[in-house]
Amino acid sequence: MVARMAIEAYGIPKDNITCVSINGADTSLVCNDFIRPPSRWFDRFLIRGLKYSPLGKRIVSQIRSKKKNFIAYAAWVYPEVETILNSSNCMGHLYLEEGQLTYYNSKPYPNNKKYSWYNYRKKKKNEGSIDYYFRQDTSGYLGLSTESFPAIEDNKRFVLNNFDAVRQLYIPHFIGKKTIGLMPAPHRIPQEYLESAIKLLVSKMPEGGVIKLHPGFSVHTVLRDYIVSILERISKGAVTISSDKVILELEMLSEPKVFLGARSSLTIYAEAFGSKYEFVQFEGYIPPSN
Repeated sequence: MVARMAIEAYGIPKDNITCVSINGADTSLVCNDFIRPPSRWFDRFLIRGLKYSPLGKRIVSQIRSKKKNFIAYAAWVYPEVETILNSSNCMGHLYLEEGQLTYYNSKPYPNNKKYSWYNYRKKKKNEGSIDYYFRQDTSGYLGLSTESFPAIEDNKRFVLNNFDAVRQLYIPHFIGKKTIGLMPAPHRIPQEYLESAIKLLVSKMPEGGVIKLHPGFSVHTVLRDYIVSILERISKGAVTISSDKVILELEMLSEPKVFLGARSSLTIYAEAFGSKYEFVQFEGYIPPSN
């Protein structure tokens, strides 16, 4: 949503846009030209041994095949983005609002090898630091409110409010479905607690509803299939799984919703867009450290 709003707000030519979809996310709202590099089973072993992202290298290889320089837009500098930003074809980068980290009081870090992901930032993140997500040499930060990116100087923060530009391009999926349950990320709910989580959400939807899975389940497809089977057995079709194409923030702009879930950045958007967010206590839930 934020990417589409940026395109419309700044008149970025559509022919100049390529999306990189790492987790198989749908990119049709943003562009039709996309890179969807496959993950390999041996990637994690190479990461440990060589301290670089093989997936990032495959992305850069596909970008270079276009024989053009580029500007990168990303939520933060995760390993694949770091590899992309270090490409000789990258002429600059900006950050797009995405999720809770946008509202962390996170300070940017210098652009030098000392602060690379595998040498420094991963360790700091695992220790609970909220810094080291954004690199200092960025051209700017694009958010949806004046509270986005709170530690960043005002002259680098740009607030987008052209919601109508993207609402006109989006077809709502949940008209008439007022209650939406949110499953946390796979690493926050151990597998033995998945059935308990589904039962809890279904119990809070007496008139039926829909459950939106975290994007992480698009990678953990076995767990996704397991959740679908649990839901079919428990709800007998009264509650369904949402399509990955659904954008909850835009669903709110079409009709007020009630969300059920753990800690989420949707609490911010629900309040801003006239919807309601109710916290639920999932058995076995592993909360974020920051």
